[in-house]
Amino acid sequence: MGFTMEERDGRRILKIEGPMTIYEAVDIRDELFKHFEVTGSMSLALDGVTECDTAGVQLLCAAKRTGREEGKTFCIENPSRAVVEAIAQMGLSVGDFGE
Repeated sequence: MGFTMEERDGRRILKIEGPMTIYEAVDIRDELFKHFEVTGSMSLALDGVTECDTAGVQLLCAAKRTGREEGKTFCIENPSRAVVEAIAQMGLSVGDFGE
């Protein structure tokens, strides 16, 4: 798993590469909220995610909720098939995350 950061149009875009599962949840959570602290708008580029489970989707839900509570914007971009399928399995849609 790896992270890369990009700034585009006043937004911080965090790209996640590799699995987004229970095994990486703590590292991903820490990275998400570290970047949320320093920006008012963040997007996650998820096209490099190779595996996603319910823990990965829960992280997305928590990030969206945190953004809303703190008056910050949050969305996902280019979710991989693994992310789309995990989101759908939980009865949600990609559109729920601003894609």
